[in-house]
Amino acid sequence: MVRKAERPEDFWRLKAFELTESETFNNSIMAVIALNTVVMASNSYPGHERLELVFGFLNRIFAVVFNFEMIVKLYALREEYFNLPANLFDMFIVVSADIGAIVEALGLSGGLSAAVTILRAFRALRIVRLLKRNKEVQVIVQALVGIVPKVMNVMSLFVLALYIFACVGINLFAKVKHGEAIDDRFNFQTFGGAMATLMRFATGDGWSSYMFELTR
Repeated sequence: MVRKAERPEDFWRLKAFELTESETFNNSIMAVIALNTVVMASNSYPGHERLELVFGFLNRIFAVVFNFEMIVKLYALREEYFNLPANLFDMFIVVSADIGAIVEALGLSGGLSAAVTILRAFRALRIVRLLKRNKEVQVIVQALVGIVPKVMNVMSLFVLALYIFACVGINLFAKVKHGEAIDDRFNFQTFGGAMATLMRFATGDGWSSYMFELTR
């Protein structure tokens, strides 16, 4: 059952609350999210200079809109804002995008390019808000959330199996000479290398090359 925020008593906070709860406001935010998703999907590499300028301008507008929504909700709800999981999810996305934009604006993204890219990629999660408006999708999401504990049990068993085979592999193949497949990263000379090698086995990546070198 979705928890509802309580209506504030203060006049201006009540006005802000009514704004964020209005159908027009929420539909407008959904439209901005849909447009933001289209813009993100339209990015290409290498991109056209004019298109990149347009997309950059649109992304700034999106950032202003989403920050405005977050600030208005924070003003209206105060500490109640943090009691609603949906608000925390929205705040995480907005703050992540803001941090990425600030780092990029300050010219500090050179050494943090991977981190900035990850923070900007979190914006794609906004599409979840669109899915939440579809009741059928909500049922599917709730079902997926319900099976997460069981999936974690399966993953725990998988990790345990990797641990056992890694220990066995170290004892059997630690002295195998390096070749094209067995190298400094993927080998059975260390536990970390053994786990990484087994993960590649699990995906079937170059399995035959490893098998040939390990059986020589």
